[in-house]
Amino acid sequence: MTTHEFRSVFWDDLAADLEDPVFRDSYAQAATEIAAIDRAENERRDSEAKSTSASE
Repeated sequence: MTTHEFRSVFWDDLAADLEDPVFRDSYAQAATEIAAIDRAENERRDSEAKSTSASE
């Protein structure tokens, strides 16, 4: 069995939940917020790493 063939209750439940427009909008908003925070954190870490390596 490959990972693409694996199904779980989690993904089935999520697919069903995403059929609800209110849930889908909330899910999309949360995903957007998480992506923005992740991007900002990655930029901060990259900047920190550059400044650390430049001072060595």
